[in-house]
Amino acid sequence: MMNYFTRIYSLAIAVFIAFAFVLPLAKVAALPINKQDIVDDLIRLKARNSRLQNELSQLDSRLTNVDANLRILNDKIIDTEFNLNREIKILSQRAKAVYKDNHHQTSIKLILESKSFYELITNLDFFGLILKQDQKLVKQSKINRSKLIDLKRSFLNKRQKIVTLKRAKERAGKQFRVVTIGLRKRLKIATKKERQQATKGLDAARFYNSYLALKQSPMRGLGVTFVTAGRQYKVNPEIVIAIAGVESGFGKHCANSFNAWGRKSKGGGYRGYSSWKESVINQTSYLRERYYNSGLTSLQGIGSKYAPGNGSWPGKVSHFLGDVRAYRRKGI
Repeated sequence: MMNYFTRIYSLAIAVFIAFAFVLPLAKVAALPINKQDIVDDLIRLKARNSRLQNELSQLDSRLTNVDANLRILNDKIIDTEFNLNREIKILSQRAKAVYKDNHHQTSIKLILESKSFYELITNLDFFGLILKQDQKLVKQSKINRSKLIDLKRSFLNKRQKIVTLKRAKERAGKQFRVVTIGLRKRLKIATKKERQQATKGLDAARFYNSYLALKQSPMRGLGVTFVTAGRQYKVNPEIVIAIAGVESGFGKHCANSFNAWGRKSKGGGYRGYSSWKESVINQTSYLRERYYNSGLTSLQGIGSKYAPGNGSWPGKVSHFLGDVRAYRRKGI
């Protein structure tokens, strides 16, 4: 009887586990993959992959330059040490030959025993020249000693810089490998169309970065954010950029932190953001929710609510929108 109840109890536990855990997991596994996420992930991963490749290339170049400078510094140190030792040796020999009173007349005695005025002047000039040369050697040796100290200090700094660059390269290399693995995984499940969309999105992101860099915008480098936010909210990133051109000179003259669009807060004053990325995403979603969803899709329609009473606003946005598109047509 106990064995029978034990089997019933075990069966009940198994059924409970199946309904509580196995079925929900099966449902999650059966959920369709979000195609939007795949394309956006591909854009982000490709952009990061490209950025890390450039970073690795730049680090390699810097390492090569620093290493070459290190060899040059080492040669300079060797030359300076050689010159310094030679000068010290000359001074030492001079001291022994001229100033040491041993089996030779001292300089003073030699001057006093001059047989004629001409010989006296000649001896004085001779010892004067020796003194000047010695002073020159002492001065030069001090300069070379100081130069040697500076060269060795610079050498140590360069060597430390190489260590730092190698560590940075190692970190970038690890990130590159991780991103490459993620990219390959995404590419395996992406369709041809999705890969093409990702390529177009990445090209657009590079273009926006180039354009914003031309305008000396602090938002340069956020091309991927403009593209992915635009895709998510179905808003043309070029309009978002053009509005920033009108309201803040592409983010150079913001009314509040990271507010390139002249957005005002509900409590009065201008709204602030914690980062440019947050600002771009928020502005894009704002245009979708407050304007596009209400049927305000033209510049005139957007302007009537965005800048009421400012009849020139749509024309200004249109000007920058045309500027963005003209720049794109150049194929830059």
